[in-house]
Amino acid sequence: MFYNDFTLNYFKDLKYSGSLVSPTHKAMIGSVKQEAIIKLQFVVKNDVVQEIKYKVFGNVALIVSMEYLANKLIGKKVEDINQINYNQIVDFFQLTPIQVNSAMMAVDAFKICIKS
Repeated sequence: MFYNDFTLNYFKDLKYSGSLVSPTHKAMIGSVKQEAIIKLQFVVKNDVVQEIKYKVFGNVALIVSMEYLANKLIGKKVEDINQINYNQIVDFFQLTPIQVNSAMMAVDAFKICIKS
């Protein structure tokens, strides 16, 4: 798959990849068969997202989608997570129709994690 320079530069500057010591919320979605696995962890205090870390086995579109959402949601209220839409990611990175599934999976991961 081909990615534009903007997406590749975003991919080279990841800030939220990794693990948390004491997450308050966590989720793991995907499978090896899907060729995409996301492990997502949050720390939420007083209904505000304080920290986010993720690990991804998957393509560049999935990784930058996770990074975009982590960057966007740090410091926001938990209910803001339910307002996110994959189209925001698709537009931001100009993802192709084949890559849209990665943005959708990232959004699903965040919505599942906050319910855990």
